[in-house]
Amino acid sequence: MMRIISTIIAICVITPTLWAAPPQESAPPPASSGDKFPVPGGDNAATGSLGIKAVQGTPGGPAILGQRVEIDLFHRGTLFEQMTATLDEHGVVVLEGLPIDMGIQPVVRVLYGGVAYQQQGEVMDLTRPQQMLEVVCYELSPEAPPWRVAMRHVMIEHAPEGARVTEVVVIENPAEVTWVGVPDAVSGRSLTVPFALTEAAKDVQLGAGFHGWCCTAMESGRLQSNMPLVPGRSEYSFSYLVPGRSGTAQLDITATAPTDHMMVIVPEDISITEPDSLVLGGTDMIAETQIRYYTASAWKPGQTARVELTGLSSLAAPAEAEPAASSAKVIAIIGGALIVFVGAAILFRRAPKQPQAATEGP
Repeated sequence: MMRIISTIIAICVITPTLWAAPPQESAPPPASSGDKFPVPGGDNAATGSLGIKAVQGTPGGPAILGQRVEIDLFHRGTLFEQMTATLDEHGVVVLEGLPIDMGIQPVVRVLYGGVAYQQQGEVMDLTRPQQMLEVVCYELSPEAPPWRVAMRHVMIEHAPEGARVTEVVVIENPAEVTWVGVPDAVSGRSLTVPFALTEAAKDVQLGAGFHGWCCTAMESGRLQSNMPLVPGRSEYSFSYLVPGRSGTAQLDITATAPTDHMMVIVPEDISITEPDSLVLGGTDMIAETQIRYYTASAWKPGQTARVELTGLSSLAAPAEAEPAASSAKVIAIIGGALIVFVGAAILFRRAPKQPQAATEGP
């Protein structure tokens, strides 16, 4: 099984990621349906067209008309054009004059009810000059759906002060409405998905699925998201430092919701106790590192696995920011590959494809 994981990791490393592409220094002026793009290669260069249609995903909901649409165009993983458009009276917008001779891949977002619903298109080129994307949008609801954790992967690595832990979590919302959360009595913010952290966690860093600390909070040992939860599956990632002493550290892994699949990954030179709720799955080489992985399934809310880590790096030398960030990035890539392996690739095949909830405005 792990041989397949290694192959997927290699693919992930050499494949450009859309989400990491740097934004343009200055955004181009807004464009509307029918506007022409500046075409590399001159007037004789081949062009194509992209149709975007908004679809109502909530039964009985109104048609989605006149909404703002944001379009990002990528070339080999690099963002090179950003545009905006507006849906017409049929919930459709068509953009023409796209420079397909160079090969492009569109990512579009429809802003509806204060939430951005995102869809990633296929590559457009001379053999595929036209494409139609459907973006499914949903009505809002203040009632919490029976959400659950489909997959949670916990990856542990050496850090000068103890252990750096990176988590990749896939949340599933089975409802046909977007959950806007429950208002907090103290802050007044709407709270949605919580993530339990071990008690000693510090230096928390946010990754995919979060909208920065403006929409995230640390409350009572939990990383609390304030962002709406869209239907289907959404991926989140974050990391934190677990301080150690004399080469040892303690890590509590707690479920905040029913959890279908759990995996804990550690380098071979870090020893870990094996609680009753975790089972050794095997060992393999990943990114020139010998690793061991432990698995669990069908966790209930509040269930905890307490593990003792030994054999951690020396605490004498302070960490430098760049190597630590680079190491965390490698672990995050491994986590993404593991998610693909266990079946989360359907995140990119469902409608909406890789939905991303984001409030409108800055």
